[in-house]
This record gives sequence, structure tokens and C-alpha cells, in this order.
Amino acid sequence: MYLNTQYGFERFQERYRSKVFIDKSMILQLLNERIGTDDKYICVTRPRRFGKSQITFLLESYYSIVVDSKPLFDNLLISSTVDYEQHLNHYNVIKCNSLIYRIVKFQHFVETEYAKQDKPPEKHNIFPGD
Repeated sequence: MYLNTQYGFERFQERYRSKVFIDKSMILQLLNERIGTDDKYICVTRPRRFGKSQITFLLESYYSIVVDSKPLFDNLLISSTVDYEQHLNHYNVIKCNSLIYRIVKFQHFVETEYAKQDKPPEKHNIFPGD
């Protein structure tokens, strides 16, 4: 879990500078319309390799209070909308990485299987610093 990092912004800048960049910023208009409503919670589910990470980089870059992404977004389609600047860089952004959850779940599975075999699991440190 991450709070207010610049990682997503840095990755989005890389995508923006690439030779092939597709402006998907208008998704922000749909999300901006949901802020402050009962529809404010969203869940993005798509198959692998479908661009979910790219969209999260876009979201982090637009909403995060710790970056100044206005110069970048001024060149994208979202800048033509009425409420473009209303939400730009105004929020704390928390990003949850489900990979960590899957690793913990897998570690629990391995420990459970070893318990069934009546022998202790081998210790493998999968998290740095633990």
C-alpha cells in the first residue's frame, strides 16, 4: 500500500513521452462526475495485459496532491472539460497493490500444506526488511 508517492506520475510521464501514446484522459471526466456521489467507488477489473496499470498511473498523476501535473495534462483531452482544474492535484492518493496480498495468501497456503504434512515449513523471507 502506498500513500502519495510520485511513482505513478513518473511512470505516466514515461508513457506520455513514448512514441506511441494514446490519450485516455477522458476517463477522468467520468470519474470526476462520480466524486461526492453514491457512485464514487469503482472497481477496475480487466484481463491481464489490458492496461489497468496504465490507467492507475493516469489516475495517480491527475489526482495526487504531491505532484504538479498541470503542464502535462494541459496537453491532453481532459483539459478541455469544464471541471478539469477542479480536481487536478487535489487529493491524497492511496494505491493498493494486490500482488502483496497474493504473496501473503500464498505464504499462508504453503504453511498450511506443511502443517498437514506434520513438518515445519522452510523459512523464506519474501518481504525485504522482515
